[in-house]
This record gives sequence, C-alpha cells and structure tokens, in this order.
Amino acid sequence: MVIVNEDMTQEVFAQAKDPLVKEKDQFALDRNRWMVLWLYVCIACERIVDGEKVAEGFYGFENDYTEEMAIKLAKCLKENLENGDFADWISHWNSTYKERYTCDENDLKAFIDFCGFSGGFTV
Repeated sequence: MVIVNEDMTQEVFAQAKDPLVKEKDQFALDRNRWMVLWLYVCIACERIVDGEKVAEGFYGFENDYTEEMAIKLAKCLKENLENGDFADWISHWNSTYKERYTCDENDLKAFIDFCGFSGGFTV
C-alpha cells in the first residue's frame, strides 16, 4: 500500500494478516528505501517471490503473501544477511547509486522480523 504524507513523501508499508499481531503489525519505509529493499528481496529470494509479485511489490498493489511465504522470506533473508550477501549487494548498490536510493541492514533486519511474526502480509 502506498500512502502519500502531507509533505508529499510516500511511505510504502506491509500490513500483517494475523489480527493477533499487535507490536509489529506494519512495516513502513519511505518509497525510495522500500524500492531498494524490495529489489533485494526479489533477487535474493527469487524462488519465493514470483514475477507478478515482484512488480506488484514495487507499486503497492495490495499483494498478498501467505504465512508460509512470509516465513520462507524471513529465513531466506536472514541467511543472506548472516552470510554477508546483503552487505556485499548493498555496498555495490551504494557505490553505483550513492545515497539517492538506499536502504541498510537495519531496514532488512526489521523486514525479516516483520515477515517472521506477521502471519502473512499484504504489500
């Protein structure tokens, strides 16, 4: 889902499906950070995120991810964070695009945490 703030910045967020999830029921980033994070998710977890969901995740088309998919994403991303793949990828990304579009390890950790506890989610 895309929300336009009063200052015209955009936030993209994922909403948890599980009604019992209170503490981490949303994951939000500004649009530029989300685009970089989502690109990484799609590359690192290409076996989990299919082609339609890739595009829809960029544009906030209320795309559903089941609890099973969310847990698989969390495991895949955690593994890539721990083995240094994300650090290598984001370093290369930042050297190419500087700070115009970026995200960081904390964004990825927060998304991993969200995926693991969301019960599935809608982007």
